[in-house]
Amino acid sequence: MAVRIAPLVARVDRDLDAAQVLVLVPTASDAAELLREVTALEVAQQVRVSPLASPKRAKRLVAATPQVVIGTTAVVSALIKASALSLGHVAAVLLGAADELEADEAALEQLLAEVPKGATTHLTAATATPFVERMMEHHMHGVRRVTAAPVDQLVAVAAITIEVRTVSAGAPASALGDVLEAIDAPSVAIVPADERREAAARAALATLGYGADSKLVRVAADGATGGAALVVLVGPPKASVLATMLAKRPARTVALVTSRERTALAAAAPSAVLTTFSPASALGEAAAAEDRQREMIRRVIRAGLPSREMLALEPLLTEFDPLVLAGAAVLLYERAQAATQVLAKKTADAVRAAAPVARADTRSNSPRDRAPRESRSFDGPPRGKRPDDRGARPSFGDRDSGGPPRGRSSAPSRGFGGPPRSAGGTGGTRPPRPPRGRDDR
Repeated sequence: MAVRIAPLVARVDRDLDAAQVLVLVPTASDAAELLREVTALEVAQQVRVSPLASPKRAKRLVAATPQVVIGTTAVVSALIKASALSLGHVAAVLLGAADELEADEAALEQLLAEVPKGATTHLTAATATPFVERMMEHHMHGVRRVTAAPVDQLVAVAAITIEVRTVSAGAPASALGDVLEAIDAPSVAIVPADERREAAARAALATLGYGADSKLVRVAADGATGGAALVVLVGPPKASVLATMLAKRPARTVALVTSRERTALAAAAPSAVLTTFSPASALGEAAAAEDRQREMIRRVIRAGLPSREMLALEPLLTEFDPLVLAGAAVLLYERAQAATQVLAKKTADAVRAAAPVARADTRSNSPRDRAPRESRSFDGPPRGKRPDDRGARPSFGDRDSGGPPRGRSSAPSRGFGGPPRSAGGTGGTRPPRPPRGRDDR
């Protein structure tokens, strides 16, 4: 897609601080991947390119007035509604992977209505779906179609098997080490789809100990594999490269592609059979599981023929082969076993979720909490005041309120005529008490 963007970026006015090229892609990861490809272009030097994938980060990026905007339909539409992004100076629009934008058709139509009428519209798609045809009819009048190169005759009839290993767009050669470890081939050829994937493949090989002059693993960007036993495609190759590679009839071919590139690979090699790459360890585990299943069947047969089940299947022998019936029975057993495991997991999750609630109910049912308390009324008078409905207090006659102040008595003070407690009767000091002996007891 970067090849399609290059002519649009070349026409950007670097002195104009406004969005001039709008590129819409299906996902945020596509925006990040396309950003790496565009910034690597020579024509993109000194051009501000921003990926608008996250709404929060997009507002900060738009504040820097990017000249090339790459984003999803949802994020760009949200920025336009919030008046954070203006498309008034957009001169070109590119719909990347348009066959995957159908889910946002309504938002896409509203967004394209904001683009100036003089802007040019470009579109890339793996297949011409009805949605793509509608977009071309509504927004690209008199469009010039550029289709992929015709499939080479050798490639069209090459009935080969290509094992596909799905990788992320940001790390196209990340699974290269796993493939070389799983397949112990005497010679390996790496066929990258472009320069970026070639650099990633060489970096991955360097970390695995294969230098540029290695005779075991070599990089063949032109498809000349030299009769290598194992060919690893890093990305979908071009038609000419694929024809050169298939001319040598490799013994085994593995493709490292993204989920979207798998469709392009199938279109490039229509007669090829695409299967999922499975390392030897996974195949060994699957074989061991099948051995265990066969042993279980042997035990059932040795324990005694299942007569009832045999009678139930006997009418089907006139329609199907016995081996087909056995396979169908095994399939039904595996489905029932999987359903049982799912039910057991749901039951265990429900028990764990209900356990805290049960404990909380047990704590709340203590004897103290179960006994209902009598309702108390707090409708009495304010503190410090007597109620008015107590009635009249009994009379005790007239009392003289005169007399000495409270705390004092009017009776004469009493004297005991003796010396202070610390002094003797004669006014002298009290003689000391003689010590007591044992005989005084």
